[in-house]
Amino acid sequence: MNRREPRLNRTNFWVRAGNEMAARIEETDLKKARDKGIQIEDGTKALLFEDGKLIKVVESGFIDMKSHKGGFLWQLVRNPEKLVVVLVNEKETMVTLRFRELKTQDSQNLNLSIEAGISVVEPMAFFSNFMKSRRNIQDEDLRIRYEHQLNNIMTDFIRTQTVKDLEDTKVFKDKLKNEIVTNLDSRLKSDGLHLSEVYSFRFNSNQMDHKANEEAAASRRRIE
Repeated sequence: MNRREPRLNRTNFWVRAGNEMAARIEETDLKKARDKGIQIEDGTKALLFEDGKLIKVVESGFIDMKSHKGGFLWQLVRNPEKLVVVLVNEKETMVTLRFRELKTQDSQNLNLSIEAGISVVEPMAFFSNFMKSRRNIQDEDLRIRYEHQLNNIMTDFIRTQTVKDLEDTKVFKDKLKNEIVTNLDSRLKSDGLHLSEVYSFRFNSNQMDHKANEEAAASRRRIE
C-alpha cells in the first residue's frame, strides 16, 4: 500500500496520507517524539493502545514532550515497544459503495450506489478489526470490505423485486435504501464504526435507461 514516510516529518508532524482513514505510527517515530514533541495535523486524532486496550485519545495540536517530562505521554514513549499509536480521521471518511448488474426477479439489471460518511466511535473494536496487523487503512479498503460484505445481501433482495416494483420509484427507492442502510450500519457497528450520514443514494435499471432514452428521443422530435 502507498504510504507517506516517515509519519513524523522534519517539523514533527504526525500526518495521514490523503487517501488514508487510519495509519499506524512506527516505533522509530515514537522514540523521536520523546525529545522533539509532536504536532498532530488538523482533522486527525491519535489513539494510544497498550496490549490492545485503549489508554488515551490525543486530539490534534502540538504536544511538547519536554514540558511534560514525567507525564503520561512522556512515560509512554519511553517504552515504545509496548505502545501502538494509530492516527484516525477526526471527523468522517466519505465512502461510495457501488453494486452493479444485480438481477431482478424478471432478469432486469439494477445498478445502485450509496455515498456515506463513516467515523470511528469504538476505538478498541476498530483496532481489533482493522489495525492489529496493518500499517494503514485506505478509503478504498473500506469500499472493498463493505461492498464484499453487502453484495450477496443486496443480490438476494433485488432478486425478489420485479420491473413493476421499479415503476413506483419513490416506494421502491425508500425500500431499497432502507435495506442497504440497515445492513451497512450493522456491519459498521461491529467494526467500531458509525454511519454518520447518507449523502446520496442512486439506482437505475436497463429498463429505466431505455425508457429515459425513449422520452429523450420523443422530446427531441417535438423540438424538431
